[in-house]
Amino acid sequence: MFQAESVADALSLILERFPTLPKVVFYGVACKIDRNGMQRVRFILSHHGVCFCLDRVHAKGHTCSCVYNPDAALAVTNCVSTQAAEVQHSISVKFRGHLTYMSPASFMAHRIAQLSLMNLTAAFKLTDAAAKAENDGVRLNSYYFKVRGVNHVLDS
Repeated sequence: MFQAESVADALSLILERFPTLPKVVFYGVACKIDRNGMQRVRFILSHHGVCFCLDRVHAKGHTCSCVYNPDAALAVTNCVSTQAAEVQHSISVKFRGHLTYMSPASFMAHRIAQLSLMNLTAAFKLTDAAAKAENDGVRLNSYYFKVRGVNHVLDS
């Protein structure tokens, strides 16, 4: 995004980018995006059963209807990291100085590499019995090539 985000932008992004609409959308101002959606595309959202829900970080200060509270809908939010977007944003903030000088293409390449490494690390922690809580300094290339099914690996 090249400018400030609005609820209309977020709703358009959901409608345009997802071939199958999600059943639940976690958003910092779920009450506003729901109201916007009901005014603009009520039939589409109702037909696909899309429900908007606050993430747990933002739910604490909201006084809007309790239907947007993630803990009120535990059947949908149980064991779900409702604040995943906030976590990703907090990671990006650390690299703000670098990211501001990148072109959009470089920024996306940087984020893809960063998220790929995070996913690889998470998968390593889930599947490898020797994985520790902190894996700083652990070489993941052997694990990556084992998962990819490549036999010859240079682990240097």
